[in-house]
Amino acid sequence: MFMREEEQMAHDLYMVWYEMYAIPIFRNIGEAETIHASEVQFLLDRYQVPSDIIGNYSSGYNNPDIQALADTLAEQGAQSLTDALKAGVAIEEKDIADLDKAIANTTRPDIIQVYTNLRNGSENHLSAFTCQLS
Repeated sequence: MFMREEEQMAHDLYMVWYEMYAIPIFRNIGEAETIHASEVQFLLDRYQVPSDIIGNYSSGYNNPDIQALADTLAEQGAQSLTDALKAGVAIEEKDIADLDKAIANTTRPDIIQVYTNLRNGSENHLSAFTCQLS
């Protein structure tokens, strides 16, 4: 559930910043986050984990840690394009760290495969944000 909501938060913030700054990186990576969220949703469905309480930016997130992070990063990203790009870096770094923990805490090959794919995507997103800041 945590990973699903974290992917949702990333999508939501990127789309908010795309509306503010209209640069393609936010739209493109936001769309990729939709795919990431769908992949985690696939696992939730496979293991019959109820996921009807997944929050979003407009209604709020169920997990208080994700809500606090979303609030902080949304405020940061609203300051300037540079700050939004830096917030994107922070999102991807957090996502990578959380995926590393999740991978280390499971032995299920399907979960490891999905999380490894998501981690690779997050590495690419991190690189893209870093390049924009250079």
